Amino acid sequence: MTSHYPKECDNRVDVALSFAGPERYFAESLARHLDALGFEVFYFSDEKERASLLGRPLLEELTIVYGRQARYCVPFFSRAYGESDYTRHELSAMLRRLASGDRDFLLPLSFDDTPFPEVGDTVYLNSGKSTPASIARLLFYRISGHPPSAVR
Repeated sequence: MTSHYPKECDNRVDVALSFAGPERYFAESLARHLDALGFEVFYFSDEKERASLLGRPLLEELTIVYGRQARYCVPFFSRAYGESDYTRHELSAMLRRLASGDRDFLLPLSFDDTPFPEVGDTVYLNSGKSTPASIARLLFYRISGHPPSAVR
């Protein structure tokens, strides 16, 4: 897949998933589907990512990923997300990116009706009855501009 990254992006990953513990299995499944569609995906539970971050300052690395390296960020908004120190840190990096004028990178999912007023009027995707596969297809469509079946 051809990627067109914004100038301020370091071009390291196409999609970075940001999630709290209760959404871990959903995130892992979504990451597998996105990978199958040709995206380079960052999610911290991935063995490859854990290995690459071993011995590095975690909060600094997460700031870099969500603030610059990811072409798109997909936060999994939920009550647990709002209560986790790590996800709040990741969200802070995304909010600084929003404040810098980069508005096109944030593609949030909602797992419950917990409000996140910090992201303003950004449209969320409600994950309620959606599967990881259907969300991956929707994200592919949103990012590439055409449905996955058009590239197979």
